[in-house]
Amino acid sequence: MRGIRKSRAAAFNVSRAAEVAALYVLKQYQGCGIGRRLFEEAMAATGVPNRIVVWMFRGNARACAFYEHMGFHLTGRTQDVDGVAGAEVELANFDTLVGAAGDPEANGEKLADLARRR
Repeated sequence: MRGIRKSRAAAFNVSRAAEVAALYVLKQYQGCGIGRRLFEEAMAATGVPNRIVVWMFRGNARACAFYEHMGFHLTGRTQDVDGVAGAEVELANFDTLVGAAGDPEANGEKLADLARRR
C-alpha cells in the first residue's frame, strides 16, 4: 500500500472523504484475502471508512471485481494518465453526486462492462 491521501473535487461531494492511493498484492498472493485485509485496514486508518474513493485503470478486471465486492461503485469521473484520456476511473463507497438521487453508475457503465474493456 503506497499511501492514503485526502481527496479533492469541486463538483462532487467528497468533502471529508479519503482516497486510498494504491494497493498492490503480488500475483502469487492474490485471491488469498490479503488485499481485502489490507484494504480494510487502510479504510479504517482514514478515520472515515464509509467515505473512501479509489482510482483504477480502466479494463483491470481483477481490480474491478475486488472493488465491487468491497461495496464500491463508479462515480462517473475519469482522469488522464500519460496522455491517455480517461485511462483511470474513480470508484467510491458512498454517493458522490451533490444532491443526487443516487445513481451510483452515473456515467452509465457497469463495473462488469468496464472490466471487459481494454
